[in-house]
Amino acid sequence: RQMCKETALYLKLALSEKLGLNLRGEYFNDKDGVRYFGPLQVTAFTVTADVNLVQDHLIFKPEFRVDKSKDNFFEKHNGELTDLQSTIGGALVFSF
Repeated sequence: RQMCKETALYLKLALSEKLGLNLRGEYFNDKDGVRYFGPLQVTAFTVTADVNLVQDHLIFKPEFRVDKSKDNFFEKHNGELTDLQSTIGGALVFSF
């Protein structure tokens, strides 16, 4: 039986009515390659802000994430493999 084990810890801080901060730590152990097409162990840390633009109807969520793998798994812009990957993303959430 193939398995991918994952553990995560979340912390959410309300800094004000319009601004929140979310911290997330994760550990993945995909020894059978179920999720990542090959064996992989990764520790990841993510920081996400919640910026309330229009009273709970429009929220901007910028995010910064760092992944650190046990082995060189992530591809750099020049094609070389590395054990570290950083990403920046964002979401705009509209609720009604």
